[in-house]
Amino acid sequence: MNAPAGRILVVDDEGDVRDAISEWLGLSGFEVQLAASGEAASMMLSDAMGASEANGFDAIVCDVRLPGMDGLSFLHQTRSRAPDVPVILMTAHGDISLAVTAVQAGAFDFLEKPYAPEQFLATVQRAVLKDSASEVPDDVSSPPAPPAVLTDQNIDLSLQAQMGRHERTLIEASLLRHSGNISAVMDELELPRRTLNEKMQKHGLRRADFA
Repeated sequence: MNAPAGRILVVDDEGDVRDAISEWLGLSGFEVQLAASGEAASMMLSDAMGASEANGFDAIVCDVRLPGMDGLSFLHQTRSRAPDVPVILMTAHGDISLAVTAVQAGAFDFLEKPYAPEQFLATVQRAVLKDSASEVPDDVSSPPAPPAVLTDQNIDLSLQAQMGRHERTLIEASLLRHSGNISAVMDELELPRRTLNEKMQKHGLRRADFA
């Protein structure tokens, strides 16, 4: 029997979302555990940490909007207890400032619902591989990771400083929110037109697809 591609904890209070993600991951060879709340996920994380290292989680996918402990609180807790476990946050509420906050807090990536299964699986795979450029498939980009330690000196609160490997997620979310209005996207992301056009071209994003 082949070893699983990785062990993933999925945290979402919507049962149909949990079931869909579990199916996607299962078909791709991942072992999946599900939690309906941040509190339940925290207990499952404790159990995993109490077991052998081989039984830990390779990545965690967590919704931001949860009853009780929300996704950002769970992220902070996980970063302090298990800093080597990458956490991917997801939300149906498009919010650039929330994405920036999540990245600053240590989230591996930020996905906005709805997302394509291919995009979701590629993000999880990068997380499991810890974004290793030597192991990521050719069709998944792997720009340099941000500094591991955030200090007052290297934290820049501007949106441009937060782009990095998350820029496709941020640009795509802004294009969706503004129905492809380039001027509105430029203002929101604080990018000049030429720079925005270059980044859209790099990530294969076309204005017409969002209009």
